[in-house]
Amino acid sequence: MSELLARISEQPIHADTVDAAVAGPKNGAVVVFTGTVRNHDGGQAVSALEYQAHPDAERFLQTCCQEVAASTGLPVAAIHRVGHLEIGDLALVAAVAAPHRAERSPRAPNWWSASSTRYRSGSGNTSRTASPNGSGCRSNAPRR
Repeated sequence: MSELLARISEQPIHADTVDAAVAGPKNGAVVVFTGTVRNHDGGQAVSALEYQAHPDAERFLQTCCQEVAASTGLPVAAIHRVGHLEIGDLALVAAVAAPHRAERSPRAPNWWSASSTRYRSGSGNTSRTASPNGSGCRSNAPRR
C-alpha cells in the first residue's frame, strides 16, 4: 500500500488524485465518493458555502483512514475542502479500492459541516459548528 492520502485542503480537490491514491493493478474495484456543494439547504437557495475545520480535523481524518485501512486491508484515501466553495465545487472526495467489487467500502462519519451558508435571497447566514463529535471511525467492510 502506498502512502496514506488523508488531508484537509484549501485548494480545489481533484477526484483523480484521490482515485490514484487507492488504485493499483491488484484492485479491480475502486469506489470514489464525491460530495459537491448543492444549490439549496432547508428549502432555501444557496449561492456558496464557507467551510471551516476543527484544528484536529486533519489528524482525525488521517486516523479514520488509517483505522479503516488497517481493519480491512484495503487502501483508503480522503480529502476535505475548506474555505469558500461555489455551487458544484467538490467539498469532499473519498475513495477505497478492493481486489473485487464484492468487498465493501468503508463509511466515514460526517463531522464536517458548513460554517456558513449564503442564500440567494440574501437573508442572513446560518452559522454552524465544524468539530468532531466523538463518533469515531466505522467501517461496513468485513474484517480480515
